[in-house]
Amino acid sequence: MGLESVSTVFGYLSILSFVSGLGLIGLLIAAKFSPGSAKMLADLRSTHNRNALMFAAYIAAFCMLGSLYLSEIAYLVPCRYCWFQRIFMYPLAFILMAAFIRSDFGIKFYGLMLSGIGGLISLYHIRIQVFNIHSTSCDPMNPCTTRYLDVFGFMTIPMMAFAGFLLIFALLLFVEDVYYDENE
Repeated sequence: MGLESVSTVFGYLSILSFVSGLGLIGLLIAAKFSPGSAKMLADLRSTHNRNALMFAAYIAAFCMLGSLYLSEIAYLVPCRYCWFQRIFMYPLAFILMAAFIRSDFGIKFYGLMLSGIGGLISLYHIRIQVFNIHSTSCDPMNPCTTRYLDVFGFMTIPMMAFAGFLLIFALLLFVEDVYYDENE
């Protein structure tokens, strides 16, 4: 499977992640104003709380492995902002997997911080690419405006990273902090 096929798969998964993340955030907002949506959210949380944590861990791990594929197998050199996004995605893969294994829902705050900051960095990187801004913080030999992938004519690597961060963020918002009383 070549880079073009892999990038197309990444593009489809990114679109699915983006739509799913926005849909889940929409449900969370609707639950604040609609009793019916609040009941649906409570029902979903009661049955899928642990699954949401697992899914967030899998997404972070997939994003990490995808970025490693692009740099180590496809030989695309990450720019400075791609490295910053990796700095926030890679720990997410490990801490969310550990949290899932231990059923530690207290990790939510840290996961929200990492995915939120990583998402903001992705948005900034998207802005640099869309408006072709030559930032002084970028390496002239490997500028942040380079579009190694341009799937469907608009889906670039920072957009793919943003979609991953968005879905992880939405899933962690969905996850309810569950504390167990040791006396029970």
